Amino acid sequence: MRNFWTGMIVFCVILISLWVQLNVFNTIALFGVKANIGIILVVALSTLCGQGVGIAIGITYGVLSDILFGKAFGIYTLLFFLIGFFCGKMSNGFSKENKATLVMITTTTTVIFEVLSYFILVVVYEYEVEVLSIIKIVVLEAIYNVLLSGLCFKVFSNLAEIINKGKRSYYLL
Repeated sequence: MRNFWTGMIVFCVILISLWVQLNVFNTIALFGVKANIGIILVVALSTLCGQGVGIAIGITYGVLSDILFGKAFGIYTLLFFLIGFFCGKMSNGFSKENKATLVMITTTTTVIFEVLSYFILVVVYEYEVEVLSIIKIVVLEAIYNVLLSGLCFKVFSNLAEIINKGKRSYYLL
């Protein structure tokens, strides 16, 4: 029963994150770039809770993002799944209490996410390749996401503690 309620809490956080992305961050563009709170959510929770949780959150957030934002179903699902998988796999090798770790992983993941999504759009939809434009967008979005991840670290850390307790693990952050 504890796992059910933990899952419901995580699902509600995912829905709230999607709502915030849709209603707040898609309307607030700094220098023409919008933050991606989904990357921050998946990176933080997969890093703090492990690979299984990262994959589950990545797939769930990706499917809902494909439904709401996607041009073709499966692109965001694949990208968020990969983020959850690799961040969860790397989560054993570093200190989980350090904000700098989360910032570094968020920066790297944002760059990879944006380059891969741009590459997919170029291949699937035959967009024109504008290298300078994509570099500008990737750098600015990485900075925007890093600032937000620093602000959201405590919230996601508390959520990770709830998830880890729900997994019947006695490991606390």
